[in-house]
Amino acid sequence: MSIIVTANQKGGVGKTAIAVNLAHGLQRELGGKMLVVDADPGASAHKHFRRRQEGDPPYVLVGGAQPDIHARLPQLMQAGGFDHCIVDCPAGASNVTRSALRIADLVIVPVQPSFCDFDAAEELMPILHDISEVRNELQVMIVISRKLPGNNAYSKEAKAAAAEFFKMEGVSTIIADQEISNRAEMVRAYSDGKTVFEYGRRRGVSCNEFTNLTEEVAACLHAVTA
Repeated sequence: MSIIVTANQKGGVGKTAIAVNLAHGLQRELGGKMLVVDADPGASAHKHFRRRQEGDPPYVLVGGAQPDIHARLPQLMQAGGFDHCIVDCPAGASNVTRSALRIADLVIVPVQPSFCDFDAAEELMPILHDISEVRNELQVMIVISRKLPGNNAYSKEAKAAAAEFFKMEGVSTIIADQEISNRAEMVRAYSDGKTVFEYGRRRGVSCNEFTNLTEEVAACLHAVTA
């Protein structure tokens, strides 16, 4: 059983897009039964799928913006026979986010490639540090999100800058090699209420990006549970 939490101090960085697409990628990669908990009071994950015209989302999606989610979630997963779970937390260091972090195996922190976003996410770091003192197996993955398409020079520098900025003593922090670009394909998926994996042969670059990110996240989970 693995639990992933997406969290950030600032909205508009693609946190929910990463959660809903990564969940589908991991379900395909790892197999088993996937649960996505929409722990954002704004119901961001549910809104992603509200224009879906055919069928249900590719995994079970439930609400869960409760400040005691750390106590409720393991019971929910066991009762439903779920193998993996992604919790999409609200932006900011809310009680819901603090609770979810207590049981996470991996925390994904999306940031845009700018020091403005790095500074906004910095407020989350003391919380992660405190939790890591109790759960030293916790892993934190920083994902560069909503970057401009292409390998521009600023983007190349962003990962190196993030590695230095988010370095925390006592916390296992990884900078994801795969970045998630701000592409029209992501807008189309949201408009259709789908994930980027649901377009058959019409899958584009965004699908390849999430496939690569899925493999990185799966490797982290294997390391945690090994």
